[in-house]
Amino acid sequence: MASSLKLHLVTLIAVVIVVVQAAPDLGVCDPSNYTYPYDGPPLPTLPSQYRLKVEVNIVNKGYSFILEEFYDAVNNRGASISHRGDNSTHYTSYDYGLNQTVEVTTDHASGTSSCNVRDFGRFSLFGFHIENGTGHINGTDAIFRFGEEFNETYMGVATVRGIPANHWQRCIYNPDSNHTFRLDFYFSNASFHLQSGPNAIPLRATINGSGISRRTQEKYNFYHNYEYLEVEPGPVTMERAFEPPLGVVCPGYKRVKKFPDFPKVFGVNIESVIPSYQRIHYSREYYNYPANLFAYIYEPWGNSSGNATMVREVHDFNAGLAYKFEYGTDQCTIGPIPVDSFFRDTESPDGIHVSLKSPNSFILHNQSSWIYEGNTTLDDIDAEAWITAGQRVNGSSVWNFTMEYFFARGNWTGGTNKSGLVHQMPLLFRFTGKNASTNFTFRMNQKLIHFTYQLSDHFFDVHLCYNEEDSRSMAVEIIGVDIRKNYIENNTHNFYAAVQHTIANVSGLPASRIGNVYAAEGVEEILIIYFDMLGLPPVKGNAVNPKVGPDLATALVTLEERVLQVNPIRINFTKDGKDVGVIIARGSLRFDFHPPSDDGHEGVGTGTAAGIGIAMFLLGAVIASLIAFVYVKRVLAPPVPYGVQD
Repeated sequence: MASSLKLHLVTLIAVVIVVVQAAPDLGVCDPSNYTYPYDGPPLPTLPSQYRLKVEVNIVNKGYSFILEEFYDAVNNRGASISHRGDNSTHYTSYDYGLNQTVEVTTDHASGTSSCNVRDFGRFSLFGFHIENGTGHINGTDAIFRFGEEFNETYMGVATVRGIPANHWQRCIYNPDSNHTFRLDFYFSNASFHLQSGPNAIPLRATINGSGISRRTQEKYNFYHNYEYLEVEPGPVTMERAFEPPLGVVCPGYKRVKKFPDFPKVFGVNIESVIPSYQRIHYSREYYNYPANLFAYIYEPWGNSSGNATMVREVHDFNAGLAYKFEYGTDQCTIGPIPVDSFFRDTESPDGIHVSLKSPNSFILHNQSSWIYEGNTTLDDIDAEAWITAGQRVNGSSVWNFTMEYFFARGNWTGGTNKSGLVHQMPLLFRFTGKNASTNFTFRMNQKLIHFTYQLSDHFFDVHLCYNEEDSRSMAVEIIGVDIRKNYIENNTHNFYAAVQHTIANVSGLPASRIGNVYAAEGVEEILIIYFDMLGLPPVKGNAVNPKVGPDLATALVTLEERVLQVNPIRINFTKDGKDVGVIIARGSLRFDFHPPSDDGHEGVGTGTAAGIGIAMFLLGAVIASLIAFVYVKRVLAPPVPYGVQD
């Protein structure tokens, strides 16, 4: 069927037409009988941009197919889609500026697609020519070989599908191929109103002629009929008409754009749709690369108790420990971070020790391997997409997979203030994996919602896993006018994260050992900052480079001495996009100081972190980002053992 495309009117004319007054088959037509100069109504003006659908009937060979064409001379590109009798679709795009043809064939029976990218050869559906060393698509007159310079003869008015049409004819002889044929064009006239408007629209074209077979030297006849069923002059509005179908990997595609960088700190809600299991799953991920922390709130899949319990899991890569909290209980389980993590946060150099993936490697694949797919629309959002392919061997099981990421284009933003404004937000992640031996196909779509840079430190807080002997509650003071109003209101996340980082840094601790941060107004323009300092973890972790810091007593002494120094401790953070800072009052460190109950101001008191996690989940809960083989393995495997801290 592939050869049938070459018999399309445009192609056949472009390939075989060379008008030579030689020895035509006069039984078909005589080129010398056609009049010149032209005598008839004005010839139709062919558009520089159009979409059309044509039914191609190769009558002498007894088959037909539908071809859809997209032509854009303004932007130097073209494309076509054909639907074949073998239940396949063939898409071809031509980028004349890049000198590139992309061919995608989709087998609908198997659901597989193949892509071939190549430079232009001898054949191009629309033809091309060189201008100033650059390829250009041919004009419509040259493509259709229709116009005054081609010596058309007006044949009068005919009727095509009940529509009055002006009829033009031309006789063509090509001595190289021994073809003689009549080319007839039928265009609508002004007496009949068409959906596409008042302009003359092609309705039908026919090729009727004869040739001499090079193989047998015998004469044969041919007849082609082209019914133009849909013709839309003007800019092509169909999305991605000139770009390959989404979800198909096209190695060598010349349209290149760098995959977006993921920020070092972000949170996102995820809705996971897994058709194979008829399952929708919600979760939320929090990622803080500078602090070496990852947190995840989810409802375990496969919970058969009937009492689904939300879980908050924190991975502290400073120590290599996973903290697991079940909302509504006081129990916390602690253990090494699983090497083959259910989540996508972990990488291991030796199969034993773990480290937090960098922001770019967090996307599950080598960033440089992503192929740019171009623009599209998701939920009325202007988006662009990247795709990559890979293979994962898990024992005797081999999975071939593709992954696709969609990002909002740069003109779309999220966030509620200048400091939280998010550009080029991830919108959707698609995974398709096929088992090489069983042909089982696993698909998952992950909708990414509320992508934000504004993270509360409470999502990473693990102080509930430590008892009074393993932690110490304390407070420091900040003196100034309207500090809460000027720096903290509508900026709690930034401020609390800065407090956690600053206190941990001056104490020689990782950020994970400072928790339960809370700010409350005192008296006489004093702001009191409460926090807990945690002791050494009760379980040994498996971090590649452990950074657990000194024991609790040593850290307390270090902090106390630092607060007493003349050189003040400055807490730096951002407010409304500007860098600001406040000073901890010298000698203001107080031990065994607990925060008051929430007084209605911004801030979070002791014991409310779980409530925040549940609220965030209910407001926009989301998915764990995982790939099929990991996902299935985790669901079917027993849970990873944890040491339990009562």
